[in-house]
Amino acid sequence: MNRIYLSASARLSLWETLKNPHCEQFIRSLSELLHKHSHASIEFPGGEPYETEDEKLCSLTAVLDKIVSRGNPTLADLNFEERLLKSSNLQEIQTQDLSAKTGNRLVGRQIELPQKINLKKLLTDAREQMYMHYSKEYVQHQSKLKLDENLKSICSEEEQIFYDKFEKFFSIGLQAYLQRQQLISHLVGYEDQSIKDNRVDFSLQIENIKWVFEIDGEQHEQEKQHDRQRDSILESNGWQVFRIPAKKVRENLTSWFNSFKFSLSSEDKETLSRMDATTLNKELKSTAFTAILLPHIVHRCLRALIQMLRYQSFPVKEKVKILVIEEDVVAIPEAIYQLIQLWKNISTLSPTLPPLSNITLHLVGSEPLVAIPKIDNLNIEFRQEPDIDYDLIISHSFTLFSGQKGVKQLEFLKNMTAKTVEVRTAPINYEFRKLQWSLPLTYELKDLEEALISKSADNLLPISKDKYSALRYFLQTIFRKYDFWEGQARVISRLLQGKTSIVLLPTGGGKSLTYQLASLLLPGVTIVIDPLVALMEDQEDNLRTMGFDRTGSISGLLDTNQKNIALNNMAKGVMYYVFIAPERLQTEEFRGQLKTLVAQFPISLAVIDEVHCVSEWGHDFRPSYLHLARNIKKYCTREGNDPPTLVGLTGTASFAVLTDVQMELGIKEEEAIVLPKSFDRKEFVFHVELVDTKEKLSRLKTVKESLPRIFRKNPQTFFDLHGDRTNSGLVFCPHASGKMGVVYIASVLGHNHFYSGKTPKWPKFKEDEYRAYKIRVQKDFKHNHIQEIVATKAFGMGIDKPNIRYTIHYNIPHSVEAFYQEAGRAGRDGIPNSAHCFIIYSDNNWETAEDILNEPDHRISSQKINEIERNDRGDLLVQMWLFFKTYQDREDEKLYAYELWTNDLYPAVAKMKINATNTVTLNFGENDERVKREKAIFRLVILGVVEDYSVDWRLQTFKVQVKNITPIEIKEHSKEYLKKYKFEGYVEAKTQDISLDSQNLALQSTLDKLIDFVYDEIVTKRKQALRTMAELCRSFKSSEQFRDSILAYLQESEFSDILKKWVNLPFDQIGLDKIQEVLKKVQDLEQVKRLVGTTRRVLDEDPSNIGLRYLSTCARARSATESDSSVQQESRTLIIQIDNQYGGLTDPEEILLALIHEIDKCRPDLASIVIEMILREIGTRNFVRKFLESNKEYRNQVIIKMLVTLLTAEALKAAEGSQFYQILSKGG
Repeated sequence: MNRIYLSASARLSLWETLKNPHCEQFIRSLSELLHKHSHASIEFPGGEPYETEDEKLCSLTAVLDKIVSRGNPTLADLNFEERLLKSSNLQEIQTQDLSAKTGNRLVGRQIELPQKINLKKLLTDAREQMYMHYSKEYVQHQSKLKLDENLKSICSEEEQIFYDKFEKFFSIGLQAYLQRQQLISHLVGYEDQSIKDNRVDFSLQIENIKWVFEIDGEQHEQEKQHDRQRDSILESNGWQVFRIPAKKVRENLTSWFNSFKFSLSSEDKETLSRMDATTLNKELKSTAFTAILLPHIVHRCLRALIQMLRYQSFPVKEKVKILVIEEDVVAIPEAIYQLIQLWKNISTLSPTLPPLSNITLHLVGSEPLVAIPKIDNLNIEFRQEPDIDYDLIISHSFTLFSGQKGVKQLEFLKNMTAKTVEVRTAPINYEFRKLQWSLPLTYELKDLEEALISKSADNLLPISKDKYSALRYFLQTIFRKYDFWEGQARVISRLLQGKTSIVLLPTGGGKSLTYQLASLLLPGVTIVIDPLVALMEDQEDNLRTMGFDRTGSISGLLDTNQKNIALNNMAKGVMYYVFIAPERLQTEEFRGQLKTLVAQFPISLAVIDEVHCVSEWGHDFRPSYLHLARNIKKYCTREGNDPPTLVGLTGTASFAVLTDVQMELGIKEEEAIVLPKSFDRKEFVFHVELVDTKEKLSRLKTVKESLPRIFRKNPQTFFDLHGDRTNSGLVFCPHASGKMGVVYIASVLGHNHFYSGKTPKWPKFKEDEYRAYKIRVQKDFKHNHIQEIVATKAFGMGIDKPNIRYTIHYNIPHSVEAFYQEAGRAGRDGIPNSAHCFIIYSDNNWETAEDILNEPDHRISSQKINEIERNDRGDLLVQMWLFFKTYQDREDEKLYAYELWTNDLYPAVAKMKINATNTVTLNFGENDERVKREKAIFRLVILGVVEDYSVDWRLQTFKVQVKNITPIEIKEHSKEYLKKYKFEGYVEAKTQDISLDSQNLALQSTLDKLIDFVYDEIVTKRKQALRTMAELCRSFKSSEQFRDSILAYLQESEFSDILKKWVNLPFDQIGLDKIQEVLKKVQDLEQVKRLVGTTRRVLDEDPSNIGLRYLSTCARARSATESDSSVQQESRTLIIQIDNQYGGLTDPEEILLALIHEIDKCRPDLASIVIEMILREIGTRNFVRKFLESNKEYRNQVIIKMLVTLLTAEALKAAEGSQFYQILSKGG
């Protein structure tokens, strides 16, 4: 077969700007219409088409196809849309520029007077035009076309009789829509093994009419059961099946047709009558055709051209001559123009791709309805008569079906020798749209990345305008955003280079866009790990709005059948973005599907959204987060290939959380962390209401009642629904059930719109009922069908809804980061002071809470909390009660983990050889024991005695792979883990007394130290985070003071105060002694990382500060997680700055010598490189002498030679300046 099918369609982004209440329904109906008519075919000349073996071209076409097929429909090309809207055909649609209206946030056009547009008529006209014949001439032409030779052999004589008589009883126009021998799978849209390769005799589909006619010969008597099965499948997909005995066709077909016509409904008769009312050539200037059909047809052609490139029909050489025969709608020239723009911009970013061809295009047909801009690579000429020789001939028709030759094609191509490719409408319902295989693209963006980084440094590098413009082209065309926000372009350039990144940008700062855009420019799949189902749903919803539908989430909201379909679609490459929870990577079923996927397509990106959860939740109640980096590397990578590029996204993370995230994910380089200049959200106004616990409920009501006054709006309509102008709100509660639970609080506030991760105890929901309820509530809230939701933290991250005007916390959350995340749901439209964030805070029993926090024994702490009545517990005690349910007691955890090993796991490997493995199945245990058990298993993973484990949620079991290793290996594993957080000296001291007498003694000892480390370091930080959140509320004075406290927490460390005082100070006022005092305070790896991070942030304010730059270089040199290239680059920046400020420094040589000493002490392999940089950039005689005096034993001969050469040159220069040579020659 020399035919391939494809599916593609596009719509204008203009429709998204409609504020009409019926807008959602219009877009939904429009999308269904375009999707239904998105199928096309490409007929290649000669034998079966096969894909190119050119790896670069394969990569190019895979990415191009991914961009174009991201949605069906997706958004039309931006430039084309703007030209369309300026055309005379659309003068009745008045628009305004979105960039001006949105303050350069968005691009495109917005409808000015939507009430003047009859959306219903527009959609009806478009639907009818989809089925129109182009002209009466084409109807006659189609009727004379002969049956495809391949189908003749399977058609009976009776079928031909039926076909011929169909015209007489209906019309020649309707007969043209009567398709013969269609595959049933193409009609129903999916494969079914029971009907594989089965065909129907005739099918006809026009608007809502879906008819199948089967001519049954005598052999069907033996096939009745199979026929019934076929008919059932067709009927369940909306087809009416009419079976006619062959004998009746031969003897009495007229009576059958008369009876059939008589039985038609009035609606069907009306539909059929419209078929002959008019033709498409009379509608080409209509609003419906220009605004709906034309973008759709062009986009289909664009994808067809990409397939021609991939299947080697579209020549790739310096000069290409193409003949385009447009049988009806002129679309190919515009599609070629759009292809050139895509190709050109990708090639700018990846210069090793095949170069753009210079195309001479001869067009046979009418002029394009919208003028095509003139560009260097495309020259269009209109021809009445074509030439003889072409590299490629394309025959395109929107109204002809697969396999049908065109009128002009038959007229002009009799004597042509060039291969002709036919693009036609495919009368099918089967979607042909999935990923295409390729090797990764190589993007050359290091210069752009470095230029974007250097914006905050003294050595400013020029930004490659071509590369930045190319990225911006994709931003505007795909996402309709005007320009990149802070940090976005840098992140995207890193991801396209395959560089791991942690992205900290403020909530609402466009983090998701970075991976979404990078993913489209990379072959393969992107896996997105989300902490909350609500967040998955929201991100999918946002992508759908932007014209992406190749997305899928695999979550607990799906039933078994839905989950299986989603898993199969993922494995087949149907999903471009897959949203999952971290626990999904631990199921064997999902891991199996991942193996199937990576065998065909790469997983290019692994995104950990809300990455602070790795630290905040991983150690607490979701150990799967701590196993994430291992699972991604092991299961998302094809054998022999590089693992996916890892990117973590978050809106908030303190230094402590950020350090922990880096350690757990193994991301070492400081350059991998992308930070904003500030986490400040000017949209927020903060309020803390200090009340007694017993008065919380009444204060909540008072706050709600005060909102209209605070916002200065009408109190009678403030809480009413007004579309996207609704004053939406979120109320956060700590529990799903009880008096502080979402159900109760929602009822107190007068509605039943609540959302929680766990199913509430009341009202009684079945699990699947509550799943469906949550989906409905989230969608209704997102689309302004409900005004307010009461939620737990399960709704607290990432939800993107621009008109949330207030948040109310009924109790403090567990950390400042959590509060800022949850409050950050509001004010996402960027308007200053537009969002009010309330905390109803109770300070009851503060001193008791402080004492309990300082109590090391958690059993005693829990007992003390339980002795206090609930109505007397302040906010801190409420959170501490939850906290101590997670961290019950270190001694209990040690015993539990060790007994799990000795009783359940050790017997499986006790008698096996060293390095042998075995698998043990463990039950979850009773009630809440699952998390406790999984934490113990993960700690054994750290120590090496467990290689891996999987989770079976259906059977409620863990499958644990145990490994028999030596005591010394257990000790080394524990040291490796501790080294991620602490200096080597600490680790050696901590582990020196580990018993190596036996495996079990070694394991018991290392478990004790590991769990002590968790309690002493991580649990202590959790307690401090709780205390800090409560202290901020206790000390509330004003919104500005509260804001400053939050920003100080998020942006500062123990080094911040002193380093801030150095801003704008000359080096001589800082001095080396003060710098050494700071360095002496650094005791462990976490402190080093905080020092590196603090210097980075302070240098943003004063990038030319030599004292800060020197400290930054020393800190990086001391950090075991910083790469040599990071230290080398920072050293170079420092040396350049010293050179630039040389005359203003009292003793620049002293700074340089101190730098060399630091580098030689911490990074001896870099010392000679740094010395060489100094000599090349500065290299004064004074420096050389001081260096030689202080380094008399220096042995590097290359450097010595450079020093001597420099001294000699300086001496000769001095001699020349003193006229020594002239005096000497006169004396001679």
